[in-house]
Amino acid sequence: MDVEILAEIYVQNRSIEINRQLVTALLAEQQYAEALNYANDLPEAYVASDFQLIYLDLLLHEAEFILAREFINLLDNSKGLIERIEQAELSYRVDFPESIKKISRDFYHLSEYPLNEQADRLKHALRLPLADFLVGAKFVLIDPFGSQVTRTNILDHLRRVELAEMVTSLWFDQTEHQFKPVELPDLFEQPVRLAVRKEISLLNDPVMERSLEQINQYIMINLYPFAADVILDVPKWVQGLLANLLGDDDQFDLKSQSDIRRAILGTLDNLA
Repeated sequence: MDVEILAEIYVQNRSIEINRQLVTALLAEQQYAEALNYANDLPEAYVASDFQLIYLDLLLHEAEFILAREFINLLDNSKGLIERIEQAELSYRVDFPESIKKISRDFYHLSEYPLNEQADRLKHALRLPLADFLVGAKFVLIDPFGSQVTRTNILDHLRRVELAEMVTSLWFDQTEHQFKPVELPDLFEQPVRLAVRKEISLLNDPVMERSLEQINQYIMINLYPFAADVILDVPKWVQGLLANLLGDDDQFDLKSQSDIRRAILGTLDNLA
């Protein structure tokens, strides 16, 4: 079937089957970047053994080495796939040394850019071979001028590639901590985060819930991976969040919770 027709169908029906057909059609026309864009829209379509190599080879063709490693760690059986990635990294290092230098240089200097631009440059850094990515990541994690949002994103990528070696990172209060990323919790599935989300849902006010969720997500990113050590009383935490949102006094919250939350919310003015 024609690519344009499949693309139109996919807009109306974002199913796994249509996604696979569209990606396969784009591959036949050697539209690799576009094929990867659609595959990234529904990566779960490629976890099944018959389709794993389609997605993996697309990632490697577009030099998405970190995402490729994250992908194979989701699979039940990734035997032989890590060697495929390592060979692709080796070839890229030989063929594109200047690209690695430029991407690495931009990665090292992330803190010199606004947060939205940091996100774009970090996305480019995911195209580095793991060894090169790790060199840059270790530097950015201890850069005192860096953003905690960026540090958390880097730690999360290192967790997803299941890095077992110790790394040092600053927390939002500039204290240093050491972690084995493979042992870190999933940023979005931490029990305390889920408990806060459930408590927020009890408000039965969809507009207010969305606003509180957005604020809480920003705070959770800054607290990572110590949210459970900070949020000791979930109902009072949500009461405090609500007070902060409405511009009221959060006097009924625990002082320890309130102080840290207000310190993090104070950084919102520096995000531009």
